[in-house]
Amino acid sequence: HSRGRASPSRVQIGSGPFGPSPRRRSGVFASPFLEGDRVLLTPLQPSDGLWLQSIWNDAETTKWMVAGRTPISREEMDQLIAGWQPPAAFAFGLSPAKERATRVGYAGLFGVDWLDRKAELRIMIVPKAQGLGIGTQATQLLLRFGFSRLNLNRIWLGTAATNEPALTCFSRCGFREEGRLLEDLWRDGAYIDNIRMAVLQQDFKEK
Repeated sequence: HSRGRASPSRVQIGSGPFGPSPRRRSGVFASPFLEGDRVLLTPLQPSDGLWLQSIWNDAETTKWMVAGRTPISREEMDQLIAGWQPPAAFAFGLSPAKERATRVGYAGLFGVDWLDRKAELRIMIVPKAQGLGIGTQATQLLLRFGFSRLNLNRIWLGTAATNEPALTCFSRCGFREEGRLLEDLWRDGAYIDNIRMAVLQQDFKEK
C-alpha cells in the first residue's frame, strides 16, 4: 500500500473485459499511488476526462448515485477533475491489479475539512467490475490513507437504501449507519431513502 515506483504505463481506454467505454485511446498515465492485490488507485489527471465521462454517463453504473442523473459533457468532466485537487480532495482512477492499463471507475476523499478532520468518501465502479472485491479493497485503501496518512478523524458517505451491495461493502469496511434522509433520492419513478454512514479513526484502527 505504498506509492508506486514503476514508470508511467500506456493505458488502453476500454480495453480488457471491464468498462463500457466506446472509444480507445493510448496515453501516458501516472503510476499507482495506493496498491492492493485486487485494485490500483492512480491520481486522476486532466487527461482522464475522456474515460471518466464515458463511465459517468453510463446509466447502469450510476443507477443508485447522484452522479449520472443528467448527461455530463467532456468540458464539464474536465472542470470536475480540475476541482478535485489537494488539499480539498484526493481523487483516483481505479484499475484491476492484473489489468493496470484499464480504468473501471474512480474513488476518493472529497470535501476534506482540515479543521474538523473529516472527509466524504465517494466511489463509482462499472457493473462488470463489481462483485470482485475491487470496491471493498479500494474503500479499505482510502480509509487507511485518510486515517493513517492524512490523520482524519471521520470519513463519511451517503448511499441509496436500495443499493444493497454497496451497503454490504461499506459495512464490511467498518462504516456504521448514523442517519437516514427520508425519500431523499428520486429513482425509477419512486423516492428512496439516502443512508448516511461513517467510520471514525479510532474504530478503524481497532479493527
